[in-house]
Amino acid sequence: MSAFLAVTYDDRVELLTDGAIYTADGTLTGIRRKVWPVGNLPIAITGRGNSGVLDAFVAVFRVAAGACATVDDALASMAGVIERRAGKGMPSDVEMVICAISESRGPSLFYFATADMWGAGIEPWTLVEVDSPFYGGPLVDVSDLSARDGLAEVGAEVFSRMRRTPGRNPLNPEMPKLYGIGGHVDHTTVSAAGCTIERIHEWPEDVVGRRIDGLGADKSFGSRFGARVVKSRR
Repeated sequence: MSAFLAVTYDDRVELLTDGAIYTADGTLTGIRRKVWPVGNLPIAITGRGNSGVLDAFVAVFRVAAGACATVDDALASMAGVIERRAGKGMPSDVEMVICAISESRGPSLFYFATADMWGAGIEPWTLVEVDSPFYGGPLVDVSDLSARDGLAEVGAEVFSRMRRTPGRNPLNPEMPKLYGIGGHVDHTTVSAAGCTIERIHEWPEDVVGRRIDGLGADKSFGSRFGARVVKSRR
């Protein structure tokens, strides 16, 4: 499952990510940072799905964006990468989120996936701009928490609630729901000055080779998607 939560503010984008890498049955195979800055531009990328496929996309995106002088050009270049790769087959599916300070849009969030893994109706292989807040992970009640001043103070609690909620792994929907959030919580801030990443919480009880013990479930709320297509420049 893993999780991310991204929120735009007037002058920045904030992003929360966990660190769990696991097998289809929820056994941890690794714990790592799952957010990638893009060169000197105010862009950060995260994603969920097959870690090898994610790494490959991140590498191509960073090369494509690194050749651009502006964020808008970088977004268009990444959209072009996605369009050119569509229809060529994938060993496994992924979804990715791009947090950026766009020259034309300001603080913005973008999303693409190689399949409609959640039945949200977003066309696969299309980079879309999505509404804030935007998240992936178990749906939990956070109505008693406020992110008005930022995610750093509430991030550990939000992800702890997600962690206690088993979720479906879209790569293996036939498998039982699993506890898939763990390792740590990283807080990323993307501003005009660039990207900063801070580790704000760790779960030392998570051990590679064992399953995550989420200890229970929580109520589910909310809706996830509102999308607009981002056109590539040819």
